Amino acid sequence: MSEENIKQLSIIGERYAGALFAIAENSDRLDEIGGELNEIENLIMFNSDFNMFLNHPKFSHKEKKEILDDIFKDNISNIVLNFLKILLDKNRIVVFKSINNSYKKILAEKRRILTANITTAIEMDYDVRAKLRAKLESIYNKEIEFNYSTDNQIIAGMVIEIGDKTIDGSLKTKLENMKKQIVQG
Repeated sequence: MSEENIKQLSIIGERYAGALFAIAENSDRLDEIGGELNEIENLIMFNSDFNMFLNHPKFSHKEKKEILDDIFKDNISNIVLNFLKILLDKNRIVVFKSINNSYKKILAEKRRILTANITTAIEMDYDVRAKLRAKLESIYNKEIEFNYSTDNQIIAGMVIEIGDKTIDGSLKTKLENMKKQIVQG
């Protein structure tokens, strides 16, 4: 898929998410609907039969809607069920993940929450995590949700992805930059 197609799908996802978010906000069900979207995304991602069914041209939209009713009528809100049906009608199920990601992003912005992805070579202890949290929350003046991961490829230090910024303090990157300077200089 080309970069242009990915960008278009992202824009489509943002528009649908914005519309759904407005409905969820008006009905005071932001978290409930967000949770339902997460459940459906997991079902689509981890149940290949369900994913194949949703995207298979053999089944009509009417048949797909009837099966969605059977599966979800007692398990999700009418808002999300009707939203799924609209996505089927508009052939937009393929952008469901983008819609869910955009919904999460809009919700986080509304609540003034940033997400920080922290990657280190080894697991960070509690004290270091607490200091990092305090520092970043004071810099950004927002609550921050942290996702921690390890990657021994970075050797030492850490890589912080927060908002649209990446702060790369890894030893791997520092060594690569030194190598470039030596080769060029």
